[in-house]
Amino acid sequence: MVKCLICGIEKEFSIVEHLKFEHNMKSVEYKVLYSGAKVKSVKHSELLSKRAKKMWSNNDYKQNQIKIRNITHKNPEYKQKMSEKIKKIYNETPEIFSGLTTWKKTEEFKTWVVSEERKKKISKTSKKRWEDVDYRKKTIESIKKSLNDGRCNKSIEYRENMSKKISELYSLGILKNEKNKYKTGVFISKNNENFIYSSSYELSAMELFDKSEEIITWTNKHGIRIKYYYNNLNRHYVPDFLVDFKNGKSYVFEMKGWYTEEVDVKKYYTLNKYPNYKIFYNIKELEQFINENK
Repeated sequence: MVKCLICGIEKEFSIVEHLKFEHNMKSVEYKVLYSGAKVKSVKHSELLSKRAKKMWSNNDYKQNQIKIRNITHKNPEYKQKMSEKIKKIYNETPEIFSGLTTWKKTEEFKTWVVSEERKKKISKTSKKRWEDVDYRKKTIESIKKSLNDGRCNKSIEYRENMSKKISELYSLGILKNEKNKYKTGVFISKNNENFIYSSSYELSAMELFDKSEEIITWTNKHGIRIKYYYNNLNRHYVPDFLVDFKNGKSYVFEMKGWYTEEVDVKKYYTLNKYPNYKIFYNIKELEQFINENK
């Protein structure tokens, strides 16, 4: 059953017609007035779903619908018309678009996404689809096409632009490397400022900076980006820290676990712009340098 929240009447399947003739109101207007309200019952949705599944199980019907949609949906005029229609609805009543977005933000949704129930359901559905010879053939052809048309091989221009964008976010302390195999997290300084770290070395350095009496300020949100060229590609390097000492000197610091050829390349380009650039391969080296700058 579905209940009309205006007059209290209940209908077995839908109150759409009731709203139209009794209250002179469209379903969209009703949903805006009563956020989250239903105009169709669960039973109605189940019947429609059952009917649709039965129709689409007929191969002739399915192929005919695919043929029609391949013509209509790819038509530029149709795309433009639908785009304008959706934009108009969104501008006039943005509330009706918020349902899924709001649902995705809830703890209930986050729990459901990783639940065993969902995993089993997806697995069952995928296996059933894969048993369909036509579906399997179509999927394989689609994968082959994507591998051959360059979508899986990013161009040099694309990779360079991504390096530029990502390095900018890192240099401002906005981006955290979630896929990093090293220790990552957020360090809260003595001034209650949050700093993202991407290795245990960076975390130890932050702790050392905070304790040292020789350092006035330090940050990894310095905005410094060094453009360098390596392996036939223009890249962007973000040093770990910018540190100001009591003695008036400032340094650009980098913490490294080990030496690589690329480290030397980065060092060459960075020193051309920042002669005060220093690389440390362990915390003791950094601590010794700080003590020498009293």
